[in-house]
Amino acid sequence: MKDTPERIEKIYNNMLLQQTPEKRMEMVCSMFDFACSIAESSFPKGLSDTEKKQRLFLRFYGNDFDDETKNKILRRIGQRNNAITQ
Repeated sequence: MKDTPERIEKIYNNMLLQQTPEKRMEMVCSMFDFACSIAESSFPKGLSDTEKKQRLFLRFYGNDFDDETKNKILRRIGQRNNAITQ
């Protein structure tokens, strides 16, 4: 869905391009963190960090991969998270 008038979109894009690359990266990271917090607020309470990361992956990217690839990624998230906490 695109409901922003083209004139406003051009103004917005010009404002973004006036920012430094570092500032634009900071903005993108902030927006992603906010999106994650919104998604996490819908998860059941008491999930482990691994389960949260797996659910976030499925929420944001679950439609981008076939089932076999998704399962490989989910397993890898679990392995990586377990390795970090040990």
